[in-house]
Amino acid sequence: AFGSCGKLTKVVIPARVTIIESDAFVSCSKLSSVKVEAGSLLAAIETRAFTHCQWLETIDIPASVTSIEASAFRTNTHLKTVNYSGTKAQWDELVAEGIDPNENEDLLNATIICSDTSDTVQ
Repeated sequence: AFGSCGKLTKVVIPARVTIIESDAFVSCSKLSSVKVEAGSLLAAIETRAFTHCQWLETIDIPASVTSIEASAFRTNTHLKTVNYSGTKAQWDELVAEGIDPNENEDLLNATIICSDTSDTVQ
């Protein structure tokens, strides 16, 4: 969809989107922020959706997400903050059952801010 778009800096995902497909934003070299509209129906982030978005710093992940595939967040070395709309318990369940850890280290190493705590998950 927007792969290799060198001018894209920010994205707002509409609430009606259910899947961010494979390679949707791959190699968007200047993408720094991904927001998701309130009431999101997003359920899955597919393989390489945000791979090589090396300047991505912040992303919203709604509690409706149940699957993040391998390499969805590969080489996102500047990813600092994940704003997760669910609880810490829901995030822990997503990490255990829904996130493929293969090549998603940058996502898993970011600071996770959950809805039910002012603390961050590491």
